[in-house]
Amino acid sequence: MIVAAVAAAAIEIARMITKGRFALSAVSIGLGVVLPPESTFAMWIGAMIFWLMRLRYPTQGTKGNRIWVEGMEPICAGLISGSALMGIGNAIVNVLMG
Repeated sequence: MIVAAVAAAAIEIARMITKGRFALSAVSIGLGVVLPPESTFAMWIGAMIFWLMRLRYPTQGTKGNRIWVEGMEPICAGLISGSALMGIGNAIVNVLMG
């Protein structure tokens, strides 16, 4: 935990020095420490997909840009809420089965 705290502080200092251009986020370090690896890996895959889509559809106003770049938050919110609902459903099934 101490190593993660020092890394997060160093990342935030680098972010302040570069005026927000530093690529890493201290929040990502915190999530990596708290959440299980499969969750952080899924977040990394999602970030990679949206980064690639931003490269593929850079022009604002096009259909691809509207869906993948401007619609990133609703897509992510839907995936997160769907995952939470599936987790609740799985917990109910486990209680009833077992």
